[in-house]
Amino acid sequence: MLLAERDRQVPHAHSHTLVQALQRAGAAVTVHQLAGTNHRSLARTPAAMRQLGGWLRASAAL
Repeated sequence: MLLAERDRQVPHAHSHTLVQALQRAGAAVTVHQLAGTNHRSLARTPAAMRQLGGWLRASAAL
């Protein structure tokens, strides 16, 4: 899960509640908070694209 450093639309507490629910359901969840981002800028950052690309490569290898 990618978290923006500053997110007024989705509070971190809500994201962490979702992470806990997914983990209780048996999902492996990793959380990455990206510095200098907000809700709107998160998806457009090179760091977010690198994280997603790494996750996709790892998922494809399964």
